[in-house]
Parts: sequence; structure tokens; C-alpha cells
Amino acid sequence: MSRLFSLVGTPSPAFYTTLNVVKALATAVIGEHDVVCANTMVELGDRLSGLSTPPERCVILYSDYPQPDVLPAFTAIDAPLVICADDFLTIAHFSVVWREYGGVDAARFASMGLVNIEPLISAPPRSSMIVDDTNVVLGELVSRLARLYGLSVDEAARQAIRSALGQSASEDETLKAYAARTQPEPRNARSILDGRSPLETELLDLLAPHYGPIARGRRLERLEWPPFALLRPDFPDRLTVGPIDLTGPARFIYYGPYFALPRGRWRAELILEVSDCYSDNQIAIDVVSGGVLAAVKAKLPAQGVYSCELAFAIWAPSNPVEIRLQLLTGAIEGMLMLRSIRLNRVAPPARGGDGSGAS
Repeated sequence: MSRLFSLVGTPSPAFYTTLNVVKALATAVIGEHDVVCANTMVELGDRLSGLSTPPERCVILYSDYPQPDVLPAFTAIDAPLVICADDFLTIAHFSVVWREYGGVDAARFASMGLVNIEPLISAPPRSSMIVDDTNVVLGELVSRLARLYGLSVDEAARQAIRSALGQSASEDETLKAYAARTQPEPRNARSILDGRSPLETELLDLLAPHYGPIARGRRLERLEWPPFALLRPDFPDRLTVGPIDLTGPARFIYYGPYFALPRGRWRAELILEVSDCYSDNQIAIDVVSGGVLAAVKAKLPAQGVYSCELAFAIWAPSNPVEIRLQLLTGAIEGMLMLRSIRLNRVAPPARGGDGSGAS
């Protein structure tokens, strides 16, 4: 294989439209080419080994939802790499329109989509290019891609690229305009979500500024999860609002929200408000991601606002994170409400640790 065009990014308009531009560029300048999608190392090995590619043929290798195991391969092959990123809301809204996700699933999907590319976009390889501004004009994007891939593009090739992208001979629209013409329109998502529940729109709006820095090339260091994003076993299909009556048997009170966190050591601070807990009400709180990472037990005080901290390490970012609160004993009275969930990244994970711990 003499030419390899690599792309990694979020499953959203910026990525898919850039992929179309790369395909048009390869066709115009090189000719026939193969397109391979691989989001895991197993897929990468299977799909590349299955190619019967002559040395002069071009291969476009892309990953639109890359798992942690495949990312090192995109840097190890030392080929020019394009990294595409949209903001959290665009990814989430795109999944609502394109995949028909509800607001909670869209939040999980968008958080994972950004966490997936955090290692690459926060420390891009030497021969790489980031596409995170959809206001770029397609002609300029073609020029930048050609320089990255070491291609010479003459006027005939540019006209062929415009034709492949459905543009007139003199037209040169932005990537955003091209996406609006060829991809599902993310702006329709708000009306879709509001028809389900305004809380779903609020959830995405609250998460957007916390996960947003990843798309701008920054590591995720601190964020908050809205407490209403957690679920209740007795109402698993709705978001949780307001205090919970503890009266009843031992049971799980909260679980979820199954959002993504990057690899590293984290500390979660939970703020709880309790009232009328005059009996011996025992609770347990744990953090789960592929297994229990941290846990703490406590007796609920009669009333007041209290905090709880759990320290844990994320080793497998592809496993969503869950916070569970369990009532360990039956209760005859009492109210409990989770008021906030704050998460801080305290350090990258040390080598050789098991990712467990509690505080």
C-alpha cells in the first residue's frame, strides 16, 4: 500500500462531510481506492488483511467511534492523520435526528464520542490536521488536505472534486453548508426532544459546556453531571426530579447515568440532602465502570446537607460510568435528594494499578 489516508473523529457532520471530501480528493487525484472503517483493533486487522490491494492503490482508513485499543494504531503507522470534531450538542443532536435517540441516549453517545478522541485531539501527532471549524470553505479544506497527504491538485482535479460533492463549477460553499445539504439537520433535534420531555433538552444543554473543551483540543479535567440524569429502579424510563421517599425495603435508590470519562484518576464529590431520617438508615454508594471501582457506606443523619467523596481510576474509557446509591436497610421514614455530582481528574492513571479505591 503506497498511500494511506487516515481519519479519526466524532460521529457527526464534521467527520462525515470531511470523509466525503477526502474520498472525492482521492478519486480526482489518484483514482480507484478502498475505504475501510475500523473502530477496534479486531476490525482493523480483519479489514486490512482482507484487502487485495495493489501497491499503487489508495486506502482511506477511518474510525468514527474509535475504541481505546485502536487509537495507538493510527499514530504507530506514522501516516498523515485527520482528526475531526464537532461540539457536544452537535453530536448529540445529530444522533437524535440520524439514529432516533432520545435525549439520555444522545447524551451518552455524545460524551463517549468526545472521550474516544480526547487522547488524539489533545495531543495530536506530528503529521496531523484538525477539522473543528465547519465554516472552512471547501476549496481551502481541499488544499489543506492535499498538503497533508502530499498530493498535487490542479484545476481539473478541483473541478472533479466540486462535481463529486455536487457543486457547480464556480461554487465553493463552506463545510457547514455542505453538511446542511447532505447530512441530517441537527437543528431539528430540539423540537423532537421537546416533544418527548423538556428535561431531555435541558440535560444536553447542561452537559455541553462540560464536555465541550474536548472538541477544542483540551483534556477533560472537571465536570458536573446533573443529578436528574440518574435513574430510579421503580421509574427506569424517566429522569429523576425531586427528593425520594426512603420508606420501604432495602433497595437501590439511584443508578446511572452511564456517561463517559477519559482514562485517568478521578474524584467524585456527591452532595446529599436528607430529612426525617430518625431510624438507623444505612446506605452504600459506589462507582461502577466494568466493575466496582470505589465504594463507601454510611449511616444517614437525621437531616441536613452532606458531602461524600469517592476516588477511583478509569482504565477502560469505553465502559460508561455509573454511580449507584443503595439503601441497605428497610426504612420507615425519611427523604433523600442528590443535589450535585462533581467530578475532578486528579492525575493520569499510574501503571500497574487496578483502578480501585474509596475515600
